Amino acid sequence: RVRPASTPRVGFWPVTMSYDEARAMVTHYARLGYARHVQTTCATASRVLGNDPALSFWGVFGIVAEGSYGEAITKLEGQLSGGDKEMDLACMACITHAHKSARVVDWEAVGGYETRMASAEKSASNGALVEFALFHHLADGGDAAKAKDTARRVLAMDSSDSRAKTLLGWIELTGIGDDDPNKDDANDAATASADVVFSGNNSRRQRAAKALRVFDELLSSHDLGGDTQIDALVGKAHSLTALSRYDNAVDVMNELAARHPGFAPAASEKAKARLAACDFSGALENAEAGLHADNDDTECHRIVVFLTLTRAGDYALARKQITALTLALERREPRNVKLLVETSSQIARVAGGDVGVLQACGILLEKASALSQKESPVVLLEMAHQLRFLNKTTDALAVYRRCARFANESRDARETQTQRIANSASYGAALCFLRSGELQDCGSELEKLKENGFDQNGVPFLSALAQMQHQRNLAGADETANALEKALSLFFQNVNKLPPAVDFFLAADPDTICRCALLFTERDFTGEMIGVSNGASSSSGRDTKACADSENNTNSVDLDTTRSASPRNSRTLEALCARAPGLIMAQEFLMRARFASGSVDAAQRTAEVLLQLKENHAEAHVMLGRIHVAKGDLDAARRALDAATANDFAVRQKTAYLVVSAQCRAASGDTAGSLDELEAAMSRPGVRVAMKRGTSSVPVSTADRASIFVSYANALHSLHKADEAEMVLDEATSVFAGTTVEIFVMIARCEAAVKRGDDTKALRALASVTPTSPHYPAATMALAKVHLKSRNDPKAFIRCHVDLAEHKPGDVNSWLLLAEAYGTVGAPCESVTALEKAQALTPNDPEIARTLGAACVATHAFQKARNFYELAERLWSEVTVGPSRERSTTSTTSSTSPYGSSPYGKHTTSRAGMRMELAVLYKRLRRFDDAERVIFSLVGSEFGDIQEGSRDDDQAQRLQKNTPNLSSTEIERNVNALKLLCAVKTQRNDQAGYLRALRNVKVFQEMWVQKAQRGLGETSQKFVDSAKRALSKTCAELALRYASFHDLETSLKLYDEALMHDKNSLTIMSQVADLKLNVGDAAGAEIVLQQITRLDAEHETANLMLAELMFLRDDVDGAVFHFRELLTKNPKHTTALAQLAKLLHRAGRLEEIDFFFENAERALGGAQRARPNPGFAFAKGLVAKSNRNWDQALEYFNRCRQDPFFFVEATYEMTEIYLAPFSFMTKKFSTLDANTKKQRAIAAEQILREVSDQRIEPRHTILSAYCLMSLGEAKLLDQAFELCAQVISRDADNAPALLATAACFDLQKLGAKAKAQVKRIQKLPRRADEAEAFESAWLVLAEQAFDAGKVDVAQDLCQKCLRFNKSCSEAWEIMGMICERETTSIDAAECYENAWRHCKQNDPGVGFKLAFVLFKARSMVQCVDVCRAVLQKFPEYPKIKKDIMKKAQMAIKP
Repeated sequence: RVRPASTPRVGFWPVTMSYDEARAMVTHYARLGYARHVQTTCATASRVLGNDPALSFWGVFGIVAEGSYGEAITKLEGQLSGGDKEMDLACMACITHAHKSARVVDWEAVGGYETRMASAEKSASNGALVEFALFHHLADGGDAAKAKDTARRVLAMDSSDSRAKTLLGWIELTGIGDDDPNKDDANDAATASADVVFSGNNSRRQRAAKALRVFDELLSSHDLGGDTQIDALVGKAHSLTALSRYDNAVDVMNELAARHPGFAPAASEKAKARLAACDFSGALENAEAGLHADNDDTECHRIVVFLTLTRAGDYALARKQITALTLALERREPRNVKLLVETSSQIARVAGGDVGVLQACGILLEKASALSQKESPVVLLEMAHQLRFLNKTTDALAVYRRCARFANESRDARETQTQRIANSASYGAALCFLRSGELQDCGSELEKLKENGFDQNGVPFLSALAQMQHQRNLAGADETANALEKALSLFFQNVNKLPPAVDFFLAADPDTICRCALLFTERDFTGEMIGVSNGASSSSGRDTKACADSENNTNSVDLDTTRSASPRNSRTLEALCARAPGLIMAQEFLMRARFASGSVDAAQRTAEVLLQLKENHAEAHVMLGRIHVAKGDLDAARRALDAATANDFAVRQKTAYLVVSAQCRAASGDTAGSLDELEAAMSRPGVRVAMKRGTSSVPVSTADRASIFVSYANALHSLHKADEAEMVLDEATSVFAGTTVEIFVMIARCEAAVKRGDDTKALRALASVTPTSPHYPAATMALAKVHLKSRNDPKAFIRCHVDLAEHKPGDVNSWLLLAEAYGTVGAPCESVTALEKAQALTPNDPEIARTLGAACVATHAFQKARNFYELAERLWSEVTVGPSRERSTTSTTSSTSPYGSSPYGKHTTSRAGMRMELAVLYKRLRRFDDAERVIFSLVGSEFGDIQEGSRDDDQAQRLQKNTPNLSSTEIERNVNALKLLCAVKTQRNDQAGYLRALRNVKVFQEMWVQKAQRGLGETSQKFVDSAKRALSKTCAELALRYASFHDLETSLKLYDEALMHDKNSLTIMSQVADLKLNVGDAAGAEIVLQQITRLDAEHETANLMLAELMFLRDDVDGAVFHFRELLTKNPKHTTALAQLAKLLHRAGRLEEIDFFFENAERALGGAQRARPNPGFAFAKGLVAKSNRNWDQALEYFNRCRQDPFFFVEATYEMTEIYLAPFSFMTKKFSTLDANTKKQRAIAAEQILREVSDQRIEPRHTILSAYCLMSLGEAKLLDQAFELCAQVISRDADNAPALLATAACFDLQKLGAKAKAQVKRIQKLPRRADEAEAFESAWLVLAEQAFDAGKVDVAQDLCQKCLRFNKSCSEAWEIMGMICERETTSIDAAECYENAWRHCKQNDPGVGFKLAFVLFKARSMVQCVDVCRAVLQKFPEYPKIKKDIMKKAQMAIKP
């Protein structure tokens, strides 16, 4: 329940606030140090609720807190004489505190009041004692310890006093008034921002746990007072926050806001809780709601500014918001020095070096300084920090010295506070000296800190940083870099325990962290920087994936190298950017660090994030250009440079721009232009001579400088200026002597020698580097490359890598490089051995375990590979620790809010890739359950949980709702995972699961297209078109699947959607036309076919379908004409030949196919060469099957079964010949003996098994059912029925399945059920792809109608068959029987003659009937000819000779 904004208010307080809420607000504001808020709250409450002594006292307390001691003493003495005994003790304590805090202390008055206070305390009531204790706690003066003693005394007298318990809980939580000698003040620690904070996080968490137990006990009681309940709820929320239980803290604040709507600070406290829980959208919503209710709510203003800077990176908007915050502070807390300093400090830490924001923070500090009665060391300290942030190190040093001097001279400050400020000043001064390169002075400050007993977490970090700075350009600095890494890891152990919001940035200075990353980059990745800068593909793939991994770790900075695979130069930067993606300075350093480490994909993602934050960020455009050059996409690189120039024309003079432009020119063949650009780059400041440390501009790194020298030399070589190139390399050798890039200049000289053909010189130079040299690894790698590329000597190549691994047996990278080398030369087993040694060195590295799994797959050690993949998954699960980044919320904030989500994805590229590989392995091992589990862990654990039982539309909506902010990489990963799930479902014969997975593929691809069109990811039109084509293919695949289920409406909708995304796809248009032809929509098919022929007049598939369309319109001659034209142009087109055979058979003109076969034989090189052609054999097999020449058909089909294209179809045709499935319910089939049926079924089953047991198409399942039926066993009939039921459950209108079900019922002697199934087929619309099933059903019904005497029905059914298939001999035979029954022998003879002709005289029963009606019609000669034809093919058919032939011959004799 949230009070509406229209609630009547007095000032900024609701009129309806209760006394309890007013008291709770006073306590809350006093605890925050908001003195004027305390005064205003008491005054307003007295005006609304009436005068109250307690409110009057706390109003005067606010005057004391504001520093007006004389006025406060006068008012307190007046209240003391008023006679309210409950407040007398607190009044005397407050008067004493005011006297002691005044500039001139009246010690006589102090002594008098202390005597009176001691006397009154002995007889005071519990209520008076609680007020007395609360004052001491909130005043936080020298007598703060009395608060705890007094509260305990109250509880000793009355154990149920809730106010005393609440106060004890707050004392336990805050430590104010706690005289415990183990409190945190004894363990101060430095932070990267040079502030000293409490380091005893463990003891603080212990106190928070104790306080939480107190608050829980209080809130569980039923007689809790209102103000006590509010105070306990706020205390409980703060305790939960200290224990990192942020979600629970949010729930408590929700409860507080619902129960006590008159508690004005509820909105800001709720926003703080959500901010600590990383629920940034919810925090913004609550803060804006608080500002809507009270436009001068300073806490809400501070939260909004923080979110603007850390989430949106909108500095212009932040400056406006800071102005509004400043005005609110002037109106609400005009004399609060502490609040001004605290506000300025919080904003400055996340200002990202923006001058405008830091100037606004400086205004706040100036106001604080003006309000101070004397120069305040606290204000001076913060001023010095902010000068350092502005890179004004000289001014900052001067202020740090003043701060230390005044802190030491301060007499009114406590010793602990004084020492803390002095240490912070020394620490900040050391950072300034370090930045300006004055390392000796920095060391002096560090020694001073050590003498002062400074904490061990701060000085080692700064000492290692100073030493690293000193050795940044010297070889052999590995130990120093490792020491800095270790110190930095220890340093952040305390920082990680702070709430992941404001407190984190108060403790961690982004500027110092960025400089640590810069030193790590120059130390660790100089080689990669040179390689990538020259357009080479980086070999540090593990680092690229590791950078993606660390994007997932948003709330902790993990520097433990045994747990994180991310490069150390970007590890802390990634944590900063994940917590504050709007921190542009950190994003810039992260982009540079990732590119330097070879993680070009990760660097590209960071550059895109920068451009989202700041569209005109020229450096980000230039970096994208460098990345595109490294990837070989020069067009994209030029577009990036054009964009950089459009946003900042001055960028053309930047060194990085000139280098990228030179690379683009060189790649396009403009070597002279490239040389001009490189000459301009060489003349830029900081290239030939390094920039001085402490400069405000971004210096050119040593690696970039070396890269420019090498590129310049290469350009001169390309223009045949070898002497000048050699001079440039000589200069580079001199400039970079003794640095970490010295070896790479040497390698460049060797590469130049190899280009000249002098590889011996290169080998000699590289081999001269001894193992004792720090450059030995780089030289050995270059030597190996020369052996492989120039000498083609794989043995020497491997020997170099073996030497490197043996030189550093404890170096993981050496073994990884050896494994990669073995893979390069095709030795996977040796590669596995090298990887196992690498894993033994770092057993907790999941990436190595994953690589081992892939290597074992290459050696076909699948079980071993599975073990390594599962180990990698366990290791990744252990690495993924820390609180959740941003919990789900029911916030109504718009999804387009810049604060709503992090630009980083939740899943990691490397872990997701490993899971994909593991799922593929499980699929290969046929462990389908495990494969699905792994796939669901990719796309189901966070993106909507793909549920097996949910409807497709509901599931699609859920996926779109739960995945609004996925990156293009994440969407592509999910698409690939779901496609793999489709393959798994296919092998499991789970069509429903396959369909669900494919629909989810479509949903993710739609999101991909939308993101591409909005320009949130890759913006090239080529990428958009590719995404649309992929979506179009998926829609077409879905449409094809729905068409197989006879869901024509859905299928056509999906085809329309597919064409909307790819309107000129001839393949999809052909599928639409085929579907419409299938269902008999000739007009619709013709429209689509005309569209195809307009785009491609020679489209073969369209011409074939046009021919079929003409056949449907009884234009057989036109259809044959189309085929004749096609086969004349390409007589070898065996697919068209097979299609023509089918059409001519249905037209009753199959004999015309011989002409086309002759042409095909001639085109194929004669009959002997045409015979083994699989397409030709398949077409001949179709003709033989139509002619009922079963043996010849089997021979032809068997011949083409070796071809992968015709294998499945030929197998199905052979199976149908053996089983005769479409004659199961006819009288002729019933005449076959059981043994013959069984033999045929066994042969069919053997052939069908060769295809696959896992085929999911209905035809395969139905043929398997017919095999079981042909065996004739009762239990097998039940299995056959189950197979048919499987098909019908997926497609209720599948005619072949319904016919097979009817046959199964017929074999079970269930004639009524069988007839019902056949009649069901009769009611369905005919489909061309199921034509034989429809014809068989019509013929069965025609036979049954004829037997029942329903001649008209039988005749209609036969004519229906003949309309679609004029070669249907069974239909002609039944028509003859009908005519014979109606005593029309001539008509019967004509029908029997057609049946005899179309069965190619291969059915003796038809011949017998024809001869009989001819005998009856007195056509004796024709009768004898038919009899002889029957006996010639079927001599064992003697009945026709005895009963008809002899009689006809006798009748012929004169």
